[in-house]
Formats: sequence, C-alpha cells, structure tokens
Amino acid sequence: MKDYKKIAEEKMTKQNHMHAVVYLVYGAIIGAFTSMTFGVATLIISGPLQYGYSKYIIEVSEDKVGKIETLFVGINDFVRYMILGILRGIFIFLWSLLFIIPGIIKAFSYSMAYYIMIDDPKIEGSEAITKSMELMKGHKMELFNIYLSFILKILLGLVTLCIYFLWLMPTLELAKYEFYLDLVGKSKKKTEVIDGTVVD
Repeated sequence: MKDYKKIAEEKMTKQNHMHAVVYLVYGAIIGAFTSMTFGVATLIISGPLQYGYSKYIIEVSEDKVGKIETLFVGINDFVRYMILGILRGIFIFLWSLLFIIPGIIKAFSYSMAYYIMIDDPKIEGSEAITKSMELMKGHKMELFNIYLSFILKILLGLVTLCIYFLWLMPTLELAKYEFYLDLVGKSKKKTEVIDGTVVD
C-alpha cells in the first residue's frame, strides 16, 4: 500500500500553513453552532461546510494554493449538501447506538460521500452515501491503517492541548483523499464480461 501519510505531508508543506488557518475557521464555525444550539444546527451547516472543506482538500491535492473562501462554496447549493450532512450524521449516530464500533465502521463506509458528490455533481446525498459504501467495501481496514499511521502525531496533538491538530487534521484528510483517488482508479479499471467479451 502507498505511503499516503508521506504523500499528504509533502503536499501540505507547500501550503504555508494555510491549511491550519482553514481548519481553524472550519472548526470554529462548527464549534460555535454546536455550543449555541446543542448540535441541532450543526447537522444543518455541517454538510455545506464539509463539502467546501473537501473542495479545499482537492485544491491542495492538485498542488494548487488552497483558498479559505473555498470553504464556503457549499452555500451555492446549500440544501443539497445539507441533506447529505444530515443523512450521514443521523446514520452514523444510529449505528453508534449499537456501541461505538459499528458507528466507526459506518463512518468509514460513508467517508467518501463528499468526494463522490464533487466528482458527480448530479447525484443526491443518499446516492453519494450508497456509492461510498460500495467503494469502501473491503477497504475500510486500509483506511483504518492510514489513520493508524498518524498515531504518533495524534498523540502529539493531545500533548499540545489539541493545537497541533490544526495542522494534523487537514493532513489526515488529504491522506484519505489520496486513498480515495486510488480506490476510484481501481474501480474504473475493473473489467466487465458481457456476452463472453471483456470490456474495459
């Protein structure tokens, strides 16, 4: 398996710490809505905001200079991305009621939904979640191992009273996106046998 951690870290070094600023703004908005509404409005705002954050991560992956305004592009189609955020949040919450492990597994299953929606702007939130589940089938442990490769830096984040997470979390998200690109690439290379003929 590729060293996604190394790939992400190398790309993030080109961002001049902008990724930390973007994540700070992202976290501050989510935190503000959570504290003011006890999490109710967070479900509404999280979808469009996560969509914008995913777009920002793609900019970084493409070696572009990430822009903080990208964080807010989800406002342009607010309802569509809001529905994805609400569905994803509710599904993960319901699975978490069966203990924490099922919730984590489902979070991994739904983890690529925003990137799928970005790649295919015509699909709705429920379809993006379904496609994410299909894409992650048999690959959830690989994603877990990617997260596990950051364990020492996660501990460093805890030691620094979570300050280091401003740099770490965007890097981890970028590693996940690089993994997503490979999963999509492998999926497209799969062949179908139709009437005895192999079609690429």
